[in-house]
Amino acid sequence: MKVDVLLFDLGGVLIELKGRPLPTGKAPVTDVIISGPVRQFERGEITTEEFANALKSQLEIEESIETIIDHFTNWPTGFYPGAIELLSSLEKNYRVAALTNTNELHWPRITHEFNAHNYLGPIFASHLIGMAKPDEAFFKHALEQLEVEASSVVYMDDIPRNVEVANKVGMNAFHTKGFDSVLEVLERINIQEKSYKN
Repeated sequence: MKVDVLLFDLGGVLIELKGRPLPTGKAPVTDVIISGPVRQFERGEITTEEFANALKSQLEIEESIETIIDHFTNWPTGFYPGAIELLSSLEKNYRVAALTNTNELHWPRITHEFNAHNYLGPIFASHLIGMAKPDEAFFKHALEQLEVEASSVVYMDDIPRNVEVANKVGMNAFHTKGFDSVLEVLERINIQEKSYKN
């Protein structure tokens, strides 16, 4: 396999997500992620307030809109230990980029607090582009911007459906859950042998 680009999802792959994205609610986390309001928010189609109000109503959340927004904002906690060191090593031999479903709440944390642009470039952010995974168009947009063949891209994501679509467009896509899983995939395909676990 000839690899030119290592393309990563962020949340649950390189960036740690702790607990639940919402304060309460009966729906599993995976159901929340694929819900209509989240999808709209990730495409930049609705405001933060519209997003929080829709989830409060749809999932029967008891807490206030402000609490919902605060809880969702703080769901990502930063890069997994060892992830930054890994990316710094990988960029010596590969183009390292990200394709992520994100939103106006998480984006400032990703860019200013976690400084993701220091380690990944470019970062294809769904809410800025108006497309979101698992839409094929989002993956194809990234390929066009990177100016590479899909077959030369290794992609990792913690959502199986996204992996399926990435493979469908021709990428070498792998399902990963957390940083240890990323290391295992890289070692398996002979991209990275050294472990950067702290």
